[in-house]
Amino acid sequence: PPPRRSRYDIVGINNQDAGIAIAEHLFAQGVRKIGFQMRPNWAPSVRNRLRGVRTACAEQGVRCDVLSAEPDDADALRRFLRAKGRPEAFVCGCDKAAAKFRLTLKRAGVEVPRDMLLCGFDDVEIASLMTPALTTVRQPCADIGETLFKTLLSRMRNPTAPAREILLPAPLVVRASTRR
Repeated sequence: PPPRRSRYDIVGINNQDAGIAIAEHLFAQGVRKIGFQMRPNWAPSVRNRLRGVRTACAEQGVRCDVLSAEPDDADALRRFLRAKGRPEAFVCGCDKAAAKFRLTLKRAGVEVPRDMLLCGFDDVEIASLMTPALTTVRQPCADIGETLFKTLLSRMRNPTAPAREILLPAPLVVRASTRR
């Protein structure tokens, strides 16, 4: 996991920058308190997304609390809300978790976006099918695959070359879940 570096090539997105972009979007909506929902022991990419959200929050003097639980754990959500208070927005580690978490929020009487804004990462199909549709960061999967293939071919031609980290653009996709 970062900041350590393996000897392997990496192709992906800059997850920390993606977290910053989501937080900045939420600030533009007037949000002053953000929650971040992630499963315990999630991948380094999700921890980097959290790092980005926290970096942006620190720069703005905005609070960011982490709910480390499964997205459908209603008891954990209730404990979090009692202990930390209700954030104005939640960012989830991925879109699939955000879809489950929206249902958990609804069961707790919290409506998105009326009571709380909600964001995710990846822009998988469920993000656009949710009600309301989910604001997210798009993973450019086809571009990642193409770049990865080219990188692999290059690595096969030159196996002793230094390891590379190739980070592709990941646009923010704003949808109804963050519109008041």
